[in-house]
Amino acid sequence: MKSKHRSSKLAVFSVLLIVAVTLPAAPRGSQGAGQPQIDLHRTAVPDVNVNLTAAPLRAPTAIQQAALDQFKAAYGERATVRWDRFAGSPDVMMGFHTAPSSDTPEQAARAFIAANESLLSAFDPGPV
Repeated sequence: MKSKHRSSKLAVFSVLLIVAVTLPAAPRGSQGAGQPQIDLHRTAVPDVNVNLTAAPLRAPTAIQQAALDQFKAAYGERATVRWDRFAGSPDVMMGFHTAPSSDTPEQAARAFIAANESLLSAFDPGPV
């Protein structure tokens, strides 16, 4: 009984294989008669740079500007801060150094952040 079932499966598979091999293969990209040909890989896409068209989301707040003045008074006028226009917080701070510390690097970093929280914060306490 198993051999009849197996041989019938083999016969059906063989017929399907012969039909698939003997049918003419359609060339890639060909479509039926009368249909417009569209090549999806050659469709024009507009060149839009969202970074050039985006307006600043958050400008530095008055509190941050005052904190920057205090920061420069404490660390020197050569201290430079570049603002992240999207977050409204400093992106790069350079041109200054902190005093030597016997704390661990983590404790020193936490103390620096705590001392300059108003400058580093992107929180705007005003109405949204």
